[in-house]
Amino acid sequence: MLKVEDELAFVLHWRNFTDSRIIIDFFTQHYGRVSTVFRTRHRKSSGSSKPQQFVPLSISYHGKNTLRTLSQIEIEHPPLLHAGESLYCGMYINELIQRLFAAEDPHPRLFEAYHRCLQQLSVVEKDVVDVVLREFEFLLLDDLGVGIDFLQDAQGNSIEASSEFYYAFSPTQGFTPVVPHSRQLSLRGSQLQAIAEGRWAAEGARLAAKQVCRVALNEALGGKPLVSRELFK
Repeated sequence: MLKVEDELAFVLHWRNFTDSRIIIDFFTQHYGRVSTVFRTRHRKSSGSSKPQQFVPLSISYHGKNTLRTLSQIEIEHPPLLHAGESLYCGMYINELIQRLFAAEDPHPRLFEAYHRCLQQLSVVEKDVVDVVLREFEFLLLDDLGVGIDFLQDAQGNSIEASSEFYYAFSPTQGFTPVVPHSRQLSLRGSQLQAIAEGRWAAEGARLAAKQVCRVALNEALGGKPLVSRELFK
């Protein structure tokens, strides 16, 4: 029987199970996404004992199958996100992890990036929230095994760092040179170079990064829409 103690974790999602129990999906530091059964106060009682999202937690759990029993939970830090666009962004990245990663598949590097992303969203100015999301999305795609190479095209040639060269993006092939203003989504080589170097102030870099991430994530999600995206409308 697996027994885990004092594991750093965040709540991804919870759903009702019985009158006094819920199922909580956690994103944990060393074990990836973990599903646990948690006993709450009875639904008819006042208040709520459900652990909240975006709160760094220390949890202990055990069990023989993939639905574990949560034995202890402690709050390590106050909530990192509270309201507004930053909260919506947190819900968005939670849904990505919930949808794209298998249960109990460890991704410690992504966990650290997730924790860092929440910390950045809690303090970043509204006009650069998209940069925080793009950097997290790129790392998430890399951990999925479908990382994006902004320095080489589909043929293995270096991408021309010039506004005169254009590339189309395919999540399965990468970047392919195209004629400017073709019907395909075309991105300047200078934009791709800027993204690779993290030069977000470069003209068109942020929009190009958003377009590339949208296409890549849509492929990874099998074309099924994200519920959390509706929050931004």
